[in-house]
Amino acid sequence: MAMRVETNPLEMAYAVLLEHGLEGAGEALRILVNEAAKIERSQFLGAAPYERSERRRDYANGYKPKTVL
Repeated sequence: MAMRVETNPLEMAYAVLLEHGLEGAGEALRILVNEAAKIERSQFLGAAPYERSERRRDYANGYKPKTVL
């Protein structure tokens, strides 16, 4: 059976900062902004990812990873 491992984005951001110092600030910020976007998406839709709900407003097909320079 496959086991889903939950990772805490805040802990990941801390780990990057501890490992790379201020050089890792960009990566830590990327992690936090991506998590904020996921939370905003769930709030707009009215349901968490993979969740069925009566109050769900719309559907999302996922997203493509991209880097903004």
